[in-house]
Amino acid sequence: MRRQAIARGCSKPFYFLLFALVFCGAFLVFSVFIHTHLLKEFDRWTMAAVLSLRTPKWTSFFLFIQQLGYRKVIFPMITVMGLYLTLFKKFNECLFLFSTAAGAFILNGWLKACFHRPRPSVQPLITENGFGYPSRHTMLALALYGSISFLLWRKLQGEGTHLAKKLLALTIGVVVLVGLSMIYLGVHYPTDIFGGLLAGAAWLCLCCAWYLHIKE
Repeated sequence: MRRQAIARGCSKPFYFLLFALVFCGAFLVFSVFIHTHLLKEFDRWTMAAVLSLRTPKWTSFFLFIQQLGYRKVIFPMITVMGLYLTLFKKFNECLFLFSTAAGAFILNGWLKACFHRPRPSVQPLITENGFGYPSRHTMLALALYGSISFLLWRKLQGEGTHLAKKLLALTIGVVVLVGLSMIYLGVHYPTDIFGGLLAGAAWLCLCCAWYLHIKE
């Protein structure tokens, strides 16, 4: 009975904040593995396996997919969605979308400056400057598509868990493909992508907790 009372007393923002702390802790632990080169062989083996799949058709596909996490695509998308939300006086939702994406971009730049991890020394198919860890494309994709799915889930909660599962699967699919595209194109190690997923998930959960808090 006491546990049920505690559960009822814990709001949704609390759970998202808890998830944010868990993902943040996981990112810090994973970053230690990166710094101590414990996953160097995993990166080497996985990159070799992915790069061996290069074909003209796959290259065209992944060149398109990586655009879904490119800042010059994401921020115009947010601008259009922000104008739409503002038109219907959804100011909190507009601020949530912009803060999630812009915050992910700023946080990623700060993390890259902290870790100073070079990019792979393979033949890249696109040009990316700066450090590699964690992946900016992955963080931005998770921030944008995750926040959109979150807002849609909030709006369509009455439709049941089936829709929520579809939104979650679609978001995961897009983000994973964006991350895989960056490995295929030779500009990120697999562990850069995983680090971006952990950091992006922590930031997204923190923003969701903030949004739910101001809506309650």
